[in-house]
Amino acid sequence: MSDTDTLCFSRRDLLKGGGALVIGFRIAGAPLPAAAARGDVAGPPDPNAIDSWMQLDTNVSPNQGATTSSSSIHRGGPQVRAAAAEARQALLALASTRLGVQTGSLTVSKGVVSIDGHPARSVTYGELLGDKRFDVKFTGTAPQKAINRYKLVGTSVPRVDIPDKAGGTYVHMQHVRMPDMLHGRIVRPPGQRAYGAGAKPLSIDESSIADIPGARVVRKGDFVGVVAAREWDAIKAARALKVTWQEPPPLPENLFDSMRAAKTTDTVIADWGDAPNAFAQAANGACDW
Repeated sequence: MSDTDTLCFSRRDLLKGGGALVIGFRIAGAPLPAAAARGDVAGPPDPNAIDSWMQLDTNVSPNQGATTSSSSIHRGGPQVRAAAAEARQALLALASTRLGVQTGSLTVSKGVVSIDGHPARSVTYGELLGDKRFDVKFTGTAPQKAINRYKLVGTSVPRVDIPDKAGGTYVHMQHVRMPDMLHGRIVRPPGQRAYGAGAKPLSIDESSIADIPGARVVRKGDFVGVVAAREWDAIKAARALKVTWQEPPPLPENLFDSMRAAKTTDTVIADWGDAPNAFAQAANGACDW
């Protein structure tokens, strides 16, 4: 964590570099104010607009739930793939107009669209879109790449990096040092129930870390953290900072009855075959033997 200037570049520059389509996040509608573009102002974005998924600032991104248990790809990947497919269709439509052929005559490789059989006639994603918005609705109906056409997912990649990692040759993030660099720690509410209820800090006693050199509080909305020039000072400050958290709602007196009465959401994962007929046959078969 550093308070030095951050590296900034436009989407046009990003796409021009390799022609690749980068899926991130962006608020839809009118252009974002400068503060929101930097992430100082949180969403909410319109998840039904392709432009909501086409920037790299997760502070103004669609909420795809928690990032836990290595399940992010399983839970959030389908939406990202669907958004990428929709954006690809929009880019192919632009390329069709630019190159004067139907979309069925176009091929894409590494973000470069070309006419099948005439690779010299091509255009990159960056040249097609630049800094403009898609202004396309996210319908989720665009065709996605078939699994048998995957080139990277599911392949076995030789881990030639393991020896240097094990030997400490690589410089890890923990070893990086920058001018005026600060170390940070998140200050969390106690107990697991606070996370489910969305605990809010009611008050913060900054004087509780006054004896730790250079330590100071960072707060954005309900986020509370501390920073310090030395990592150990940041650790001590996170432990010492006195925060009064909003009390989570108490558990019901009769937990079982409350759980039984709670509203549920049924989700159909797969639906095929004739279940009633299958059950009827199973019952008859049981009687026969």
